[in-house]
Amino acid sequence: MIALCATLGATAAQAQASDDPADQSSEGDIVVTARFREETVQDIGGSISAIDGRAIAREGIDEFEDIARRTPGLSTIDRGPSQNDVSVRGISNGVSPRLSDLGGSGPLVSQFLDDIPVAAATASQRDFNYFDFDRIEVLRGPQPTLFGEGSVGGTIRYFSRDPNLGGALASDMVFQSSLSFTDEGGTNVAASAASSFILVPDRLGIRAVVNYRKDDGFIDNPRLGIDNFNDYRAFSGRVVALWKPTDDLSIRLMAFAGRDDFGGSYEVNAPPAAKTALVLSTPVQGDNRDKFELYTGKVEYDAGPVTLTAITGWYTRSRRDEFFDAQSAAAFGLFTTVLTATGLSNADDESFTQELRFATDLGGAFDLIGGVYYQDASYIAHLTTTAPEFAPYTTPVGGTTLIGQAGSVDSRQISGFVEGTLRASERLRLIAGVRYVDEKITSVSIQSIAAFGGAPNGLAPPFVIADVNATATAAGIPLEESFQLRRFLPRAAIELDVGDDAMLYAIAATGVRNGNLNPFTSALRGAGTPPSLARFEQARSFREDEVLSFEIGAKTRWLDDALTLNVSAFHTDFKDPQILTANPFVLTLNGPDLEIYGVELQSSWRAARGVNFYLSGTWQDASFQSGAALANPATLAALGFTEDLQKGNRPVNTPEWAAAAGVDIRQPVDGDLSVTANLSYQYIGSRFALSQNYPSSRMGAQNFVNLRVGLESEHWSLTAFVDNLTNEIEYQAIQGNTGTPILNAGKLDFRPTSVSVNRPRTIGIQFGTRF
Repeated sequence: MIALCATLGATAAQAQASDDPADQSSEGDIVVTARFREETVQDIGGSISAIDGRAIAREGIDEFEDIARRTPGLSTIDRGPSQNDVSVRGISNGVSPRLSDLGGSGPLVSQFLDDIPVAAATASQRDFNYFDFDRIEVLRGPQPTLFGEGSVGGTIRYFSRDPNLGGALASDMVFQSSLSFTDEGGTNVAASAASSFILVPDRLGIRAVVNYRKDDGFIDNPRLGIDNFNDYRAFSGRVVALWKPTDDLSIRLMAFAGRDDFGGSYEVNAPPAAKTALVLSTPVQGDNRDKFELYTGKVEYDAGPVTLTAITGWYTRSRRDEFFDAQSAAAFGLFTTVLTATGLSNADDESFTQELRFATDLGGAFDLIGGVYYQDASYIAHLTTTAPEFAPYTTPVGGTTLIGQAGSVDSRQISGFVEGTLRASERLRLIAGVRYVDEKITSVSIQSIAAFGGAPNGLAPPFVIADVNATATAAGIPLEESFQLRRFLPRAAIELDVGDDAMLYAIAATGVRNGNLNPFTSALRGAGTPPSLARFEQARSFREDEVLSFEIGAKTRWLDDALTLNVSAFHTDFKDPQILTANPFVLTLNGPDLEIYGVELQSSWRAARGVNFYLSGTWQDASFQSGAALANPATLAALGFTEDLQKGNRPVNTPEWAAAAGVDIRQPVDGDLSVTANLSYQYIGSRFALSQNYPSSRMGAQNFVNLRVGLESEHWSLTAFVDNLTNEIEYQAIQGNTGTPILNAGKLDFRPTSVSVNRPRTIGIQFGTRF
């Protein structure tokens, strides 16, 4: 960091304007549609980060982790490809993989691909191959008016690229391939290609994209004698058709489908094993799949003062995960014997959406954005864990099922929104909007089978494998419940231009997430031993949570627009946050209120022709305002405690400090040949994997460095890269049975049973062509 600041100071005098677009691609210049109008990032009063297609290619952004590296306030728990848990400004789920598929706690950060929602309702957020994407927008803070009730912490928007209708019949052809090697792992290959085909010049064209990736893995499984068993293969294809029958009317159709096959995630043996050993001793080889399909249609008509837009989308995702259920094996095995607990999880998402909206450009003092939105979504999940060694400890003898759970969630929503902008003067703008949401979620417990034993924790033999649904039905407790959310979600903002190169702004916004049903197996276990029907009925569901957020900020430009410097401060009250715990089965509870304060800094500097720096940082003070008992009170009492979540605890995945810095260089050397380089650094402060802030759930501070150096001409590029240059291996996720805490030096703690690490140092070379 010191060296970077010194370099900035040494090159300050060289700052100058340039007619070359490649030399002016600062983030503030990127055109976005965060308010459904084309504006640059710097013209919008709010915390927005944008990455355009040039930066995606230049920095090798191909996973969500790469986006988080560039975005202040954005964090991710990365357990491997398409297994992300996303949080913004301390608003986080902190959910566990696989088991969380049974819970109904929805996402806190909405995600859209070409304006169609693609956020998973679980821990496993999908990675999309970002090759040939036009841009990525990250809006931090609640965005209820334009992006709905799912945007509690923020919104992430992805945009695929259109064909250039003004090009040749076959034009803008791009090919990119890479070969890399991972420390302690094998060989990785990837290839992508894209091309536009113009059928009617200036009127009709198609852009087609294909992607392929194969990673050999880097984690060994000595139990099965398999090296690099977390191999990964992905294939996807995308077609965009754009038709402009007139200059004012456009019709866009897009189809995007992909499939991932992988042996395992980035999970390694839990402590006391060394995380750097990159070993997972598991009896399950893994046969896992993740498939998705996305189809969109967008019709837009520019009627002069009003632009009308209709967007239709259908998204489906299907996942299969075979794994060693270390959490259940540890919980039940602690009182029986070593268990080979094999889990199989299947989950299917499907969503149809329709949005109609308008945006005015009246050229006067007042403009409106408004519309209606409809969504019909369904989700179904199955999870089964069995262990043959469990049979002698059951009554009657012979049972092998630890858990068998299935549930479905159907959601229907209709909402209407409107937002107005009043230009009170040449420099002052007042913005206010509201969204009315009418959402009904219907959840059904399809199957609930689990092993229940004695002792206060319910884990002492003999075990009875009980049908919890039958127990609930006999007690008159319904297997189906609906959750109705009818709310007005307001948002207001003020923007004041204090000069040609400076803006001050203030925002107040709300966000809300609906309640849902818990898995009945978890609810019954949470009801104590013997279970209390009253507590069972109370634990079977959880209610909605909500946020109220305030933000003030300044956006400025200096040195003849060469330096962009933005700063913001925010305060969020998070009421009744839905917190996921495990007993060892997944259980979501409404926890105590959270209060979050934070400051963000974001800057970019065109220090010289072809030399661009960026720097960002975040400070957050986030804490629960009171304590709570998330584990069984009887278990806590036996250890001398009444609460396992203490007042002042930090929320999951929320470091106090985080920062990122980088430099992009592009210097001509001969004719159209240039030398290119990108150096990026990311710091993530220590954080906790659990809301209880158990000592064993602390993840230490992390420092990551990536480097890319290459040659580039008009038609080709050759780049050498090193990801994770210093080969730092750190925990990215830690899970365990929080329902049976232990004492560790007089403090409450737990035994981690599942831990995930980041990818080790990867060295490779990338070749690209463009015609």
